[in-house]
Amino acid sequence: MNKSVGSILGLERCSTCNKLALRQETISVPVSEYEALKAAADSSVQRKKIASYRAISGSKIAKNPEMAEFIIECAASMTVSEVREACKERFGAATPSWSSIFRFLDAMKRGGK
Repeated sequence: MNKSVGSILGLERCSTCNKLALRQETISVPVSEYEALKAAADSSVQRKKIASYRAISGSKIAKNPEMAEFIIECAASMTVSEVREACKERFGAATPSWSSIFRFLDAMKRGGK
């Protein structure tokens, strides 16, 4: 193996047996364990997002972090009507009304005040 490729992969030669091994600061875990750790982290982030949106707004939108983030992201460059149309394309029948979107965005702008 090319030394630079070994360096990129985080491998080094063992001084005792001369075999390639992971560096001491590197760990390896089974893919299933890695996926479980990622899912737990994502779940924790989702709970935090839900809590922060709910602290500002009591709407149904605030209880759906995916929709809330989508609406906030779209609102940066679209009108409320355009945001609603984009929501229809992405969320279908679960799309909130124009007025619900407006109130949610207004609450986000005011920061819950």
